[in-house]
Amino acid sequence: MMRYRLIDKLGEGGMGVVYRAIDRLINEQVALKKVTVPDDALRFASRTDEAMNVREALTREFKTLASLRHPNVISVLDYGFDDGQPFYTMDLLTDATPINLAARNRSITERIDLLRQTLYALAYLHRRGIVHRDLKPENILVVNEQVKVTDFGLALTHEEASKRQPLENLAGTLGYMAPEVLKRQIFTPQSDLYSLGVIAYEIFTGEYPFQHQSVNELLVKILTTEPDLSRLINTLVTVELPTITRESIQAADTQEVTTLKAVVGRLLTKDPDDRYESASDVIRDLNTLLKEPQHESLAIRESFLQAAAFVGREPEMNILNDALSQLVAQQAGSAWLIGGEAGVGKSRLLDEVRIQALVKGIQVWTGGAVSGGGLPYQLWREPIRALAISTPLTDTDTSILQMIAPDLDRLIERPISPFSPMDDLDKQLIQTIARAFRKVKSPTLLILEDLHWAQESLEPLKQLTASLSDVPLMVIASYRDDERPALPDILPDMRHITLKRLNDQAIAQLSSSILGEAGKRQNVIELLRKETEGNVFFLVEVVRALADDAGSLADVGLRTLPDHVFTGGVYQVIQRRLSQIPPSMQPILKTAAIFGRYIDTAVLRAALPDADLDTWLNQSLNAAVLDLHEQRWRFAHEKLREAVRMTLSDEETIALHERVALAIEQVYPDNDDYAEMLLKHWQAAGNQEKERYYALRALEQMARRGRGYDVIQLGKRGLELIDKQETYTQALIYARIGRAYRYLSDYDHAIEYLGYALENAYDHQFLDLVAIIINEMGDIFRLQGKYFLAEGFYQAALDYATESNNEAQIALSLFNLGQVQRLLGNYDLAIKTALDSLEISRQINDQAAVAKTQAEIGFLAFMKGEAEDMVESNIKAAIEYYQSVGNELDASSYLSNLGMIMWSRGKFAEAVPYLQEALTTKIQLGDRWNVASIYNTLGYVYTGLDQDDAAQSAFDQALSIAWDIQAESLTLDIMAGLAQQYVKRKQYDQALDLLGLALHHPASNSDVRHAVESVLAMMKGHVSPERIKTGLERGAKRDFNAVIWGLLRHVNQSTQTA
Repeated sequence: MMRYRLIDKLGEGGMGVVYRAIDRLINEQVALKKVTVPDDALRFASRTDEAMNVREALTREFKTLASLRHPNVISVLDYGFDDGQPFYTMDLLTDATPINLAARNRSITERIDLLRQTLYALAYLHRRGIVHRDLKPENILVVNEQVKVTDFGLALTHEEASKRQPLENLAGTLGYMAPEVLKRQIFTPQSDLYSLGVIAYEIFTGEYPFQHQSVNELLVKILTTEPDLSRLINTLVTVELPTITRESIQAADTQEVTTLKAVVGRLLTKDPDDRYESASDVIRDLNTLLKEPQHESLAIRESFLQAAAFVGREPEMNILNDALSQLVAQQAGSAWLIGGEAGVGKSRLLDEVRIQALVKGIQVWTGGAVSGGGLPYQLWREPIRALAISTPLTDTDTSILQMIAPDLDRLIERPISPFSPMDDLDKQLIQTIARAFRKVKSPTLLILEDLHWAQESLEPLKQLTASLSDVPLMVIASYRDDERPALPDILPDMRHITLKRLNDQAIAQLSSSILGEAGKRQNVIELLRKETEGNVFFLVEVVRALADDAGSLADVGLRTLPDHVFTGGVYQVIQRRLSQIPPSMQPILKTAAIFGRYIDTAVLRAALPDADLDTWLNQSLNAAVLDLHEQRWRFAHEKLREAVRMTLSDEETIALHERVALAIEQVYPDNDDYAEMLLKHWQAAGNQEKERYYALRALEQMARRGRGYDVIQLGKRGLELIDKQETYTQALIYARIGRAYRYLSDYDHAIEYLGYALENAYDHQFLDLVAIIINEMGDIFRLQGKYFLAEGFYQAALDYATESNNEAQIALSLFNLGQVQRLLGNYDLAIKTALDSLEISRQINDQAAVAKTQAEIGFLAFMKGEAEDMVESNIKAAIEYYQSVGNELDASSYLSNLGMIMWSRGKFAEAVPYLQEALTTKIQLGDRWNVASIYNTLGYVYTGLDQDDAAQSAFDQALSIAWDIQAESLTLDIMAGLAQQYVKRKQYDQALDLLGLALHHPASNSDVRHAVESVLAMMKGHVSPERIKTGLERGAKRDFNAVIWGLLRHVNQSTQTA
């Protein structure tokens, strides 16, 4: 419960304690109720499955309460367990008055309205299967003329209540209990109506209906005495009801008086069967009294549609439930990717998994991608905020993560040091996100929705899910497989589950759960099957349409059913639902649809300052157009938003995009996170000047995040938008497109666009840009192995940087020249050049460049055979820097290289800690190639230490991973290491088979050949040259796949034996 900070105690009762608390995530005050009674002492207000354990029932009860949204019902915002103790949070009501006190000195019409608002709340609750159980004036509060029913949902058993409080202290609650409840019969909606009858009597008379001197007398009167309804007439004599004269009241024969007496009297009937059947019936009679028409509540019908049973997913739930159990029992994480078409039920499955997680005491965090991309790293913004509250993070972590969680300092309640970014800012952010989530200490479920819309957010997920076996974190994500079928290939370490449409049996179950007896009619089931083919979203829409035509859910199927419901397509049916939003509220609906699936209320208020946003939100919720997901408003389904947009004319679309764009600029001024969003809105609005402005800002963001394809597409559009006189900007865009092609390994197009950029920059003497572009082109030639050509470009870059006195580019050009000299074998010149680069980087205080250059000098010193101090000190300095700024990827790479240097010098024991530390980080980052490589090096190191079992285990691990990722050259290198183990066991023929295959395989390279030669040297003096020659020739003919499979079988057998 670290999300909440308790401020003070507001009250205490038999159920628990209510506190005023701060919700740290939203920085608002809420009311938090701790349920302090034992689980088995609770009764539940909603219908629950008797087979459920109490904790699961309690969790489902909280979920039901949290799903309620009604103007006259207090909102339950959040729920969970804190050290096994249930709690839930609610809106905090200030300046609230109990209904009996609020009714004083009001007209009869006003009093009836207060009563009617309460009945609206009860009608809503009862149709959702919730009985209040504890209605009394203190639980019906009036705030700003609006009734709020509170403290519903849970109650004590009679036994527990009597144990916790003496009977005398229960009089306040007992006075409102129905007679049948006092007789230990079950609570029903009629029990609530009786309680409201007592309150109504108080509202109209100012007195309690059963005067008493003791609790025993009170109980007797509740059970046996009829209330004095004549008191209502006396009240009406002094409080004027608009259509009644004093004479007619005194005659007591007016329809109004008779109706009021009849309503209150029927509510207070001793026998529940003689009371009203429903709150709606009471409302009908009160409306008659006020001469107002009866209106059917849309919320009542929607409550049944939204509370449909969870069916047809038993196999998937069993798998995921097992994973949750393993998470708790073994602290072992896992990652799951749930695919399926739109509307097939992915969100409902995730919701059920969430419930099961809470039942097991697992904390749950959620995040989601949004259509159009949303903000950068949108998927992680909410989960990171939740993580920060519950998990200790380093200063480096928080300084980096604040880039996507701006209020992080408030959440962790300490200042955050300014962050000094390196060149590759997003690489640091990606690593930090993955690293931060690996720090969770207690079982955690991370739910991520709608990955088909995610872009840069996928890279942290890929790193995070690479290895979760030692982290108590379960990740479950959803995506539309019809929109992004290749997503499982992008996230190979997530186990994939595909949701199919419901079968006929599940369709029948779902139909029955929504429609009751009507849903069991064969003609109804057959129509649902034919029209929806088991798509859950379509099925609910068909039922909604049928209910509209029939007049109610219960009447579906009584009349002749249509042959087709989807005449005109599913969007025609969805339009019927959208039409339930009143015309006066349609402008808000349309504006929200333009913004996106998730509703930013601040932007909507800025776009429509005079709109009644709160009323629209409630109406849209009741019509199931919107829902509340983790306290964020959103369209209940993306298809609803799409349907709204389809109704817009071109003129409306343009105007709405402009309105939304202006509102975003107003609410989030000069915030580059919104640049891409604003670009799309202004583009749709047809404002090319604004589109150009945000295109340039968004292009910079995309380039920094490595979104190569998007950079190319937007960059080409940017070239069309800019004025041809903007030559510097034009050159910059060409350069960014070229760089994007480079990182996509499309070197021909990279050189082409960098060439355009160079021509433009050179013609206009942008010498600093010329140096940057030439360095980029030199990098491409170096990557292609064209070292002499690369050297020429780097030298040219150095000349232009020197001419423009750009010290950063001078240092970079020198560094690049040093690299290419190393590759050409000119170590002396390489070291000199690198030292010159290091001096300049230090002068301009470019710490990232200093670290990179120090590492290069360390490697050069090693290659030259320089003193060990020079090698180690430079590489260690680079490692310390990268660790200090949270760049674990580069830090671990240099740790691995330092370990390899120690190994190559025969310092096996010193190599181990460097390699182990690097291995741990590489596993966490999901860098599987380097994980396999480090295991391979460890195999050689342990061999040098004569720790043969450890060596064999390391080689086995390396082989399994390398083969899995199809790294053939690395696999061959590992085979040489395994051959070394055979030699030590004097199994020379098996060793020669591996060495012959490794030596002659097409993927063999100089590293593999060097490893083979080292093993062959071990065999000299033990094996004849003829036997070696024959063995190598035999190995060259072996089938690569068959050999690997044989080795892997040995690995699996060894693991099972262990």
